[in-house]
Amino acid sequence: MVKIPSSVIQATAAGLLFGTAIVVSGCSSLPLGHHFAQRISYEPAPNSAPPITGKRKYGNPYKIMGKTYYPLRSSEGYREKGIASWYGDEFHRKPTANGETYNMYAFTAAHTTLPLPTWVRVTNLENSRSIMVRVNDRGPFVRGRLIDMSYAGAKALGFDQQGTVPVLVEAMPTDGSPLRPTMLAARDAEQPTRSRVIEGSFTRRVAAEDDKDAATTPVPNLRTPSSPEVEEEMIKATPEVEEVITSDAKTLHVPVYVQTGAFSDRVNAERQMADLNKIYNNVRIMEVNSNGRLFYRVRVGPLETVDIADQVLARLIHEGYKEAIIAID
Repeated sequence: MVKIPSSVIQATAAGLLFGTAIVVSGCSSLPLGHHFAQRISYEPAPNSAPPITGKRKYGNPYKIMGKTYYPLRSSEGYREKGIASWYGDEFHRKPTANGETYNMYAFTAAHTTLPLPTWVRVTNLENSRSIMVRVNDRGPFVRGRLIDMSYAGAKALGFDQQGTVPVLVEAMPTDGSPLRPTMLAARDAEQPTRSRVIEGSFTRRVAAEDDKDAATTPVPNLRTPSSPEVEEEMIKATPEVEEVITSDAKTLHVPVYVQTGAFSDRVNAERQMADLNKIYNNVRIMEVNSNGRLFYRVRVGPLETVDIADQVLARLIHEGYKEAIIAID
């Protein structure tokens, strides 16, 4: 049995000052993880964060696993939807990217491009829980993930058991002011105006001579931020037979897609959609007005689970759609 050190209790209480309250009793003979899990009391995140003082770390562009990341010079107005994962005891008490020590029981997170530190409000789009965490680390670095939460953050949001969940990440104002409605509306203005859908059950077609190793390679715990708009065509193989993709994971209530490209020319989008129809049945073009400019996003889905989205993403990357990302509406 492990008793809770007073330093851990203090660190936990400090990390839970915003977004979640924790009550620690004298029952210190329980294992640390069990004790912590039993003492979390969820409260919605506030609309403001402590002001950011001192120097923030931005960093130069860096490359991890073949992908180049470009750190943002400002967090103001940042608002993005994506898949959250979490990291725990493997990194507990190890250094973070900004020189602090990672505490899995504090409310922190890792992000690939936000300045360090940045306070963000993270909302679980499946259950509407929201907490505020402090970004003090870099990551996640695998395709398909937007943010990596600490164990405490995942526990408070209610996805520590399932491992991943669709979320909304919003950067809080650095001066301590409330998150203004104008900030919330900035991204909401980017709405699809029309979509073209290919109806039918969701299946993946597989050629008889398909690369079985690629199809059965285990999908890692994928995570990555959203990619910029891509204007290029990628045309790939002609399949022949069908294989239904299934997953035992929880069915999502939030629409999740794999996006293979975004084009300013609809003809190019339709060409890519026609090519994708050789691989998947459920393909659509979503017309989006972004800052007064029309883009045509080509997407596969909606997909029932994050596991299926991971499988589709890995397959499409293998097929040559190198800019494919997981996207959430």
